[in-house]
Amino acid sequence: MFCPKCGTNVDDSYAFCFKCGFDFSKLNQSEDSSQQNYNKTTTENGHSHDQYSGMLEFDSFDGSQEQFDENYYDLCYVQRDYQKLLDFEEYVRVKYPNTTYEYNFSCGINTILLLLSSYTKENDFLKCVSVDDLNDGTVQTLADNLAFCLSTNYFMDLFGWRAYDFFSFSFKYNLAWEQYLKLQEDYEKEENVDRKNSIKWEMETIPRKFGRTTWAYEGSIIKKVNLLDLSHIQPQLTKLAEQYSNALSDLYIVILDNAIKIHNATYLQGLYPTIFQKQQIAKVIENEINDKFRNSTRNLYVVLQKEKDICNKINELSKNLSASSTAKKVAITLGLGLISGPLGLMNGIREGYNAYEAGSKATELQSKLENDFDSYLDEVRQLHEDMCECCDKLRESMKANVTDKYLVAAINDIFKKLQDNGVELLPLNRYLE
Repeated sequence: MFCPKCGTNVDDSYAFCFKCGFDFSKLNQSEDSSQQNYNKTTTENGHSHDQYSGMLEFDSFDGSQEQFDENYYDLCYVQRDYQKLLDFEEYVRVKYPNTTYEYNFSCGINTILLLLSSYTKENDFLKCVSVDDLNDGTVQTLADNLAFCLSTNYFMDLFGWRAYDFFSFSFKYNLAWEQYLKLQEDYEKEENVDRKNSIKWEMETIPRKFGRTTWAYEGSIIKKVNLLDLSHIQPQLTKLAEQYSNALSDLYIVILDNAIKIHNATYLQGLYPTIFQKQQIAKVIENEINDKFRNSTRNLYVVLQKEKDICNKINELSKNLSASSTAKKVAITLGLGLISGPLGLMNGIREGYNAYEAGSKATELQSKLENDFDSYLDEVRQLHEDMCECCDKLRESMKANVTDKYLVAAINDIFKKLQDNGVELLPLNRYLE
């Protein structure tokens, strides 16, 4: 069938569109049933409409872009309730089918991926590959769900959550500055002394929420760079491959254990995977990952080089500053701090922050930092797009070359041996308990 949201041709057994994340179980729902689904979800999660402001009640949504932005931001980054965010997106899709909304606060990651990854971290992995209610309960569907879960969690652990934290902080920081500048404008216009003092207090409160160091532009850059933590991606490629190959083996062993226990089928003991077989699967997964992420890792080196360029540029500026010891001290501490790592940088900015405005070259330094960071951000966006594309390719290859090729055959071998011994098979979910 074809996904009604993005048009991708998807196997009929899939519960979600692998391209855009559309939930096929909601295809036949009307606007009323969409609202009912929202009510059911909030009840199950122990939430109620009263927990959220009127702005966040779906039925109070007026269809405007402004309210869409507020709802999306609050659910995605403040509440971090990805199930409710998914319900909200579906509600909007049904309620306003002819309206196209700009995702101004999107971190570039589909909500279904955020939901699945967070759910996997909070629950047993087997619950994330359910073959009970949403599909036909076949081994193939189980394998498809597993390929989707493995590739999604791999992407999110490798890069997705880093990007999420990066954008979450960026949006929060930008919104805070907008609020600060608006208050500054109100402060300058206000004539009433008491009201003026009140506005001043509000202004002083905002930077304290971030800390004096992070509120400074230079500090915010380092905060974002540290949240991405891109230098750790390459070492994690192989580590995560081993982690998720173990998840695949564990799933197979659960099914085998239950088959032996339920049917007293001791003749299945010889089907347990050997250490060598587990290593083979891990190597296959690692090869698939390396193959799909090879281009992205090359782009990763470009981004990391941009980070080094920022450090080098600051050092260059510090050497060419005027004789002003104050200004030179600011630049040098910033530059050496960047090179010596996050702690050194934080100390450097903290030391030089008070003297920032005193330096005759401070504005030049900030301008250079802005230009370098803009260039860095362009490369990060490109890396983000490439990593998302790699995730899609990994999902397809995991299905074709791992779950279909090894898991489906192995599980079917268990069931064939049971049938050969006159056993009547139970629904697949019984073997997953």
